[in-house]
Amino acid sequence: MGNKSEDGGSTEEQGVLSFRAGLGVVMVLGGIFPSWGTAEAVTGAQIRVLGLEARLDPTIRDGRIGQLTAHMAAMDVEAIHAIQGDIQYALMLVADPEIYDTLSPRSIESVDAQLERLFDLEAIDRDNHWEPLVYAYGFFNRDVTLETIQEVVDRWEALSDAEKAPRFPTYIHVIDAVTKPVSMGLIGDVQNTGAVLEIVVPLLKSQFLQPPAPGTAFHPPSHACLVLGPLYDRWIDHPELGAIIRKHLGTRPDFEAMLASQLPGGLPSGPPPSHMTYGYYAYIGSYLANTLARLDARSAVPALKRSITIYTEHQAKGRTLAYTRRALLALGDPEARSVFHTMAGGLEKREEAIELAVWCARNGRNETRQFGLKYLGHLLQCAPEVALDTYFQREADALNG
Repeated sequence: MGNKSEDGGSTEEQGVLSFRAGLGVVMVLGGIFPSWGTAEAVTGAQIRVLGLEARLDPTIRDGRIGQLTAHMAAMDVEAIHAIQGDIQYALMLVADPEIYDTLSPRSIESVDAQLERLFDLEAIDRDNHWEPLVYAYGFFNRDVTLETIQEVVDRWEALSDAEKAPRFPTYIHVIDAVTKPVSMGLIGDVQNTGAVLEIVVPLLKSQFLQPPAPGTAFHPPSHACLVLGPLYDRWIDHPELGAIIRKHLGTRPDFEAMLASQLPGGLPSGPPPSHMTYGYYAYIGSYLANTLARLDARSAVPALKRSITIYTEHQAKGRTLAYTRRALLALGDPEARSVFHTMAGGLEKREEAIELAVWCARNGRNETRQFGLKYLGHLLQCAPEVALDTYFQREADALNG
């Protein structure tokens, strides 16, 4: 993944992407939350434990997030950069919707403020220095304004295709940072959120359905599907905002069909005709598989299975096959379930089976979630209803050990 070239814009133009002039007062400063000691003593493992404890216990959840952001406030930028993957891990543990929706506004703002101490939108567009934390940023950037979103979108749409190409993936990360927040909840009130959706949804839809192109042009649709899925689930049943979602994305069957149409095995014109288009759709397909599984889009199983055949013909390896097979497992494909049952019944791949069950329990809906909890409980020898907590406690114990 390459960095963008400098766009050479004027100071005024660059100012369009400035997020805030300052951070203001961060509520976690001044000893409000307890600390393990000096910033130098905090390790990545301790940060991970904070995230795990926040995930496990709702009574201390906000307090643990406060500790995490207090540590960030006390650390210098270089120290944070060295453990940004650990911080991302901790933040993503509380970004699952059922956990995130219990966070106080103060906790969300404290994370947002600390991330904005590290980078603004210009810095995100400049390079991938903060990429792990930039990915987490959009979940917590709930004070993004309608004006900022419009400016980001206008600037992107003003670029020619040739000008956009060097901006993959960095400007796509900018777009992610200002569009993802609306998938996590209201941006202001309902009226303002509706105005945000009227900008965000058409943009993400157009990026998802863009024609294939060489290089790293797969970034817009890959990011777009990861935002559109949870955005659809959050707002489709809302008494006012649901109408905006249906206007742009249709009913759930319509939306699922649109998503599946961009899988290599779902293209209306048949399998990708060239090496370039295969690579483009295969990369998108790995992330699209996750989106479809999280949506419980069982209508996509045939297209996912055809995609597996295409990937195999092209001797695909790694993430592309793994994510697609995991999606088929989550969506109840009999062959994928049979392979999993064999895996879960032996010792050689027991840890792999545990991770697959965790993914289904954490990301799935309805039967998928129950399937994941059932087998996770079996593998960890506990009741299904406490299986996910048992797994995360096991992770915390290992870090504390």
